[in-house]
Amino acid sequence: LFEEVPAVSLLINPETHHILAANKRACAYYGMAPEKLTALTLSDFDAAPSAQIKSAMHPTKEGHYFKRQIVQGQQRDVEIHTSSVVVEGQRCLHTLINDITQRLHDEADILTHVQRQRATSLLGHKALKESSVEVLMNQTVAVVAEALGVDNCTILHQVSPTSLEVVASVARSASIKPVDAESDPDSEKKSLLPAKYAMLTGEPVCSADLRTETRFDGPSLFKSHGVVSAAGVIIR
Repeated sequence: LFEEVPAVSLLINPETHHILAANKRACAYYGMAPEKLTALTLSDFDAAPSAQIKSAMHPTKEGHYFKRQIVQGQQRDVEIHTSSVVVEGQRCLHTLINDITQRLHDEADILTHVQRQRATSLLGHKALKESSVEVLMNQTVAVVAEALGVDNCTILHQVSPTSLEVVASVARSASIKPVDAESDPDSEKKSLLPAKYAMLTGEPVCSADLRTETRFDGPSLFKSHGVVSAAGVIIR
């Protein structure tokens, strides 16, 4: 019956955490033969500190908990259900492991989409209600920074083909300085280059690591403002 359980299933010693038995699904999931699995403890797969694993091995009233494991070289989030059973006179923990990595990823994507839709709706409401463009721009950078979870958000206005000025800027992290074209005499060379690059190409620009950026002076932006990554889009 244990072998036929349609889930990753283990029998574990509740005191030592050693794996006593593993079904076929468990062997396939962890990529190991039964004899190799039973030479290990459950903590050998866990990415969390051993102290957390020890406390997790004592089931809650509901008999389940969550943790992150290393499975065949990859980090996986798992939901673990445990129940106490007696096998040949020995008390064991019957452990069912459900990989929820993809589910958590999908849920995060849905949450991100909902947050951005909410931000779009909020900005639309503010645009209809607010008569001051300056106030609206300040509200916009705050809402966008919160929705995207970024440290800094800035709106710049093109005053000439080669010049941009800051309209509104917000920094959500104390370590990140808001871009300020007025106070930084070298900002045209450093801070505004990603925005100018977007204006020149007419396309959104994204840089995952400014320290290695070659299209514009990303390293200077990193040094002067502590920014590691940046993205820019044209508002028409």
